[in-house]
Amino acid sequence: MNKKTGMVIVVVALVSTMLACNLPFASNESTPTPDLTLTALFAPTGAPTFLPTATSTAVPPTPTAVVTNTPTNTPPPTSTPTATPLPSRPGPSSNAYFLYKLPILNGDWGDWKTQSQEYPIKNIVFGKNNWSGSSDLQGSYMLGWDYTYLYVGVKVIDDKFVQQTTGANMYKGDSVEILLDSNLQGDYNDHVLNGDDYQLGISPGQGVDKITTAGEAFMWEPSSIAGSRPQVAVSSTGGSNLYRIEAAVPWAIFGITPQPGMKIGFVISINDNDNASSNVEQTMVSNDPFRVRTDPTTWGIVTLVQ
Repeated sequence: MNKKTGMVIVVVALVSTMLACNLPFASNESTPTPDLTLTALFAPTGAPTFLPTATSTAVPPTPTAVVTNTPTNTPPPTSTPTATPLPSRPGPSSNAYFLYKLPILNGDWGDWKTQSQEYPIKNIVFGKNNWSGSSDLQGSYMLGWDYTYLYVGVKVIDDKFVQQTTGANMYKGDSVEILLDSNLQGDYNDHVLNGDDYQLGISPGQGVDKITTAGEAFMWEPSSIAGSRPQVAVSSTGGSNLYRIEAAVPWAIFGITPQPGMKIGFVISINDNDNASSNVEQTMVSNDPFRVRTDPTTWGIVTLVQ
């Protein structure tokens, strides 16, 4: 080897040593975690944006009091539930008609009269000796319904309006009573009251000669749940000679889910007191001449008609 060749070999060896120190496989250290700040700076700008999940707006609940005239009401389903035909009863039959236009509760049934039918209340079932004639006490009623309420309209001819009692004692003054069997199919032949038989009183309000206070409702039967029923909306007008009552009675207080074609035990009656100096029930007239308060088999039947 000459001197020139030896120098070339030395230079090549030095260059190889320097390059080997900068190659990845020449180091025994692990690769460090990238700096997060730097990673963020160089992250892709096209990453998807996640929007918050939209929330629905709650629908406000339906008011419990019926105070305005709604153009239309939700119609019932077209299918009618099948039920075992019931034998006839001596008491009267009547219909409650589905009200597609809701009534204004102002004591006057004129706004829903064309949607229903008027029935008489004229059978004396208590205090016949105190009754002096048709001008003393008689009346008529109409019934309507939707999925929330049973609507009751009553017109009363009464020569002297006297109501000075409230609550459980309202029957000692001019007032209306409803008997209702909510499970007619289940206990059709039972002669005694049970938990699905109801007695509801509706007072037009207090006053002598003229109604001067708001009306109210009270439940006597079942006795286990007796008490005032403020959820019954009552409106009335008039006084001596003629007074009227309109009421929206929630089905819920009877435990009823109404359906077209449903049959319910039903009686409606009017209490009368003409003596302003004594709170006492003098006479009762009813739509049912066979009415016995404690025997549901004497009650009539109402059918919910679409």
